[in-house]
Amino acid sequence: NIPWFAFAKMAKFFSVALLHVIVSSFLITFSLCQPLHLITSCLIDHHITNFSLHPTTPNQSNSTSYNNLLLFSLQNLRFTDPKYPKPSLIILPQSKEQLVDGFLCSKHAGFEARIRCGGHSYEGLSSTSNDGKPFLIIDLMDLDQVVVDLKSETAWVEGGATLGNVYLTVAEKTGGEYGFSGGTCPTIGSGV
Repeated sequence: NIPWFAFAKMAKFFSVALLHVIVSSFLITFSLCQPLHLITSCLIDHHITNFSLHPTTPNQSNSTSYNNLLLFSLQNLRFTDPKYPKPSLIILPQSKEQLVDGFLCSKHAGFEARIRCGGHSYEGLSSTSNDGKPFLIIDLMDLDQVVVDLKSETAWVEGGATLGNVYLTVAEKTGGEYGFSGGTCPTIGSGV
């Protein structure tokens, strides 16, 4: 015969072991979701709502907008292959403050930021990641202002402007008297 207190010890041991398994699995699941929750919370706290999350399923409601944003400036179609990692989200800042806040939120949540400057990159540097770390794209397409100052003969160009935007604005503001050298493809981004 086994004394009753032995059963009590075994029951206590198994209940503690079961609790440990449940808590561990919850923490693992939570830690996998936490970076995405951190970044979305941070963005919303900083009044940045113009972002699109990577869809978890092809039929998810945001999959069309996400894919359109991801693919609109890709010129090298090899980066559309599923073997290349895709960004967890794409942020479209509407101001310089949102750009800074979006970048700081990405660092806070542990994401690498890829900056896409309005146009395309044949190398895919702004759209892919080679190291397997979670990353996001901060797309500057909405920060595309070109300001021409005729008095100082200068032009200030935001990073999201394409060369075509720059050439057109300089030509319009100067009556065709000035030009701006940079390249021959008008859809290349002017940013870094």
